Amino acid sequence: MTRREIEEVISRAAREVEGFHPPAWKKTAAQYSAPALYGFCDWVIEQARRAGQKRLYFLARDGYLLREISDALAQARGYEIECRYLYASRLAWRLPAWHLIGKEETIQQIFSRAYGAAPRAVFARMRASEEECRRFAAAAGIAFSALDQVISPAALRRMELILRNDVEFMRVLMKKSREAYAPAVGYFRQEGLLDGSPVVLVDTGWTGSMQRTLRQLLESAGFHAELSGYYFGLYQSPAEEKDGVYRAWYFDRESPARVKAKFNNNVLESMLPAPHPMTAGYAYQEKKVVPVWNDRKNTGWRPGYEKTVLEVCRKLDSALFSQDGQKLLDCVRRRMEKLCFAPGREEVLGLSGCFFSDDMSEACLRPLAGAVTQEEAERYAFFRRFQNRKRTDGTAQAELFWPYGSFALSPIRFRQWYRMNVYLWDWLRLSRM
Repeated sequence: MTRREIEEVISRAAREVEGFHPPAWKKTAAQYSAPALYGFCDWVIEQARRAGQKRLYFLARDGYLLREISDALAQARGYEIECRYLYASRLAWRLPAWHLIGKEETIQQIFSRAYGAAPRAVFARMRASEEECRRFAAAAGIAFSALDQVISPAALRRMELILRNDVEFMRVLMKKSREAYAPAVGYFRQEGLLDGSPVVLVDTGWTGSMQRTLRQLLESAGFHAELSGYYFGLYQSPAEEKDGVYRAWYFDRESPARVKAKFNNNVLESMLPAPHPMTAGYAYQEKKVVPVWNDRKNTGWRPGYEKTVLEVCRKLDSALFSQDGQKLLDCVRRRMEKLCFAPGREEVLGLSGCFFSDDMSEACLRPLAGAVTQEEAERYAFFRRFQNRKRTDGTAQAELFWPYGSFALSPIRFRQWYRMNVYLWDWLRLSRM
């Protein structure tokens, strides 16, 4: 098939499933989510088949729908590939690893930047109690009234410099890490990650930190098998060769900056809801190890969304299986660039009900996109953003998860000018990565 023919197949399958006058979420699911997720899962399954890999681990929560799609494709094609679901999160894996790795990497992870992180969100990364939050905030010179206020990069850095040398802070951190270690390793052993077979992860990606953390934990428990991962996209290369093999589909570190600048990983993750909350850790329950959920309400899950995506994927597989993978990727890129970089109002509304957080503690959930004022849009002017990076005070405003989506919903002037400012900023930033 030509690219044009593949595009016609995608459009026809989406229209057949969405029906007449579909709600915005269903149209977005059929026209954008399904083609992108099908393309990725098709690539994963075929890569695994060629490599002779018999077991894939899909990481929660992004992996929930990816596992459903991949399992359906493997069964339809008669492949003997087992698709397993692994309850996981950066919080659930990093905390038990911190007492195993060096202080510098631990501190870097605890005090990493996030879109709208407040001091309380930083402390939530170590599952600190309310009393510990107040105590550590006081030690860092942060007022109780500022615990839930977005912290600036400069203030976060000052907080890090103080607490990294605070004996009590480090003592509590290491204690919590050691307590979380045994149930985490117990869960990995229960799920077959320590049975000597190769471990192959499937996830959205971005930095590859999950695979590195898993390697650190498994290695401490005597793991010596092959570790690898299939990812939708990767902005960075593996930190160390021993972290295993990383493969990416949509883009990797060597991809052109324009491809990465017209993509939004927050949008992609919002296309991958799951019917359960975030995994905050693990606990023993009778003779099993079970996930411990965080206490935040699960958002974004619709059984109808899952059904729509799966139905479109089945139609696509019946028509596109064995077609040129590069041509399919090109078609998916055109659709994703339209959605991420130049969305219309209806397309944004299809995802606007999603709540999102890029913080490992998920302590700052906000809508993926929402209307902004002219003044808020002005913050995304290139030179204004450059000046704001040099601010040294503690004040900050939460960044927009999806600027192009928020602009599309907003009655602002010079919308196109702001869009190009955001693109220029992202292009330059990604060119240097």
